[in-house]
Amino acid sequence: MTKRISLYTLLITLLLAVVAQPVTASFEGEIESDLVLTPNDTSVFDESSSMDLTIDYVDGPIEDLPSLISQVLFWPNTTLVDTGLALRGSYDLPLFDGDQAKLLLDGYYASEFGPDYPIGTAGGSTRVSLGEDELNYWVTKGIVNYGGFSYRATFLLEKKPEIPPAIGPSPNGTSNGTESEGYGSGYELSLSGTKISGLGITIKSRVGMVSNPLELVGENSGSGYDVFNPATGEKYDGYTGSEVTVEGLSFGDLSLDSTSTFDFENGWKSTVFSFELDEFSPLVEVDGSVSFSPQSKSVTLTPKLDLGWSCIDLYTELRPVSLTGEEDTLTDLRVHGFGVDELAVGSVTVSAKIGLGSNHLYLRKSEYDYTSRASDYVFSPSPQEEAYYKEKPYEGVISLERGVGNLFIAADGYLSEGANYLGLGLVTGEMEYKFSEGFEVSGGVDLKSDLGLERIFVTTTYSW
Repeated sequence: MTKRISLYTLLITLLLAVVAQPVTASFEGEIESDLVLTPNDTSVFDESSSMDLTIDYVDGPIEDLPSLISQVLFWPNTTLVDTGLALRGSYDLPLFDGDQAKLLLDGYYASEFGPDYPIGTAGGSTRVSLGEDELNYWVTKGIVNYGGFSYRATFLLEKKPEIPPAIGPSPNGTSNGTESEGYGSGYELSLSGTKISGLGITIKSRVGMVSNPLELVGENSGSGYDVFNPATGEKYDGYTGSEVTVEGLSFGDLSLDSTSTFDFENGWKSTVFSFELDEFSPLVEVDGSVSFSPQSKSVTLTPKLDLGWSCIDLYTELRPVSLTGEEDTLTDLRVHGFGVDELAVGSVTVSAKIGLGSNHLYLRKSEYDYTSRASDYVFSPSPQEEAYYKEKPYEGVISLERGVGNLFIAADGYLSEGANYLGLGLVTGEMEYKFSEGFEVSGGVDLKSDLGLERIFVTTTYSW
């Protein structure tokens, strides 16, 4: 309890500092409460049940800031954009057993400078993540744009991750319990610019840390980087790697980008040339890459069919997925399924994705079935996005939506092989009602054909 009181005290201090600022700034807040009941589970309540308090202070906005500002300063799923000064405090409190309470404090700043053309811009941001009793991480970003170049820096201080205990006695006779003591730090420097004929060059170099792709895109919570090896807990020391990216090369219908990577173990690791043929065929699009490394060279072509009718979408794939030295002939056309997107039937909007054969739906790992519609699912994630998706045990989904005034209603039926009731393995329903400009309540259910009622959820949102 004392730990949570200290977090409340810190958040209140932030709020008092914000309120003391000039009245020209905007001050906004939101309290969102998620309650998830699982009647078929002995725990009754799901671990995702939580209360989240978010406070925003915005002084601005500054108009027409280059997009590079927002790309560098803001983290995934952040709504504060194009601002002069912005502060955010977010406190996530589990309502029942689950993860510990977390406090996120964000600060952003951006401004213009320079009396003569070209005008420059500068900005910075800081994110602090606190657990109940310690700092999880502190990351600071900065950027200066001037004369066609962008200079960026990222600094990270992060807590050592918890490492699962080893099996058997340790060599030195000490305990093999979970280890999570200590902090590590690292930084990334980058230079980018757009010069002759739109050609863009970016150079990045990291010391003491490596990037974490799932965190960078917001699929997992975190800073976007790791200063410790997640598997072993060993700290990354010294130079860890670099990338040199060239974008915007164009030769007629062919556009070409290249990325060269270097690491501390091998020096030059690889160079990949990626290209796209915009008008290869009216029905076929072709992406490709040529990859060089000290051990090998490979050429990959990825053909895609662009098929679409007035109201029906056809989801297809050419096999093999990629043409390489081993697979150099297209053997067949695979149809994953078909669907419709937001088809108006009377006062109801219908969307659907129906798989053929053994094709299953995929959904992003950070999403839930009961808050997703048919358009959120895919049949076959691209190789670049496979790590962000999870396969679902359903061959198709049909979504019905209707909005009347402040009321929104949605129902989804999921097709599952072997389901006893109309082929539906899962049925979800969701309802949202907006009582006023700042108060909204939503709720819904999950019904499984073999287990009955699986989940009930209620979300309340109050904002000002």
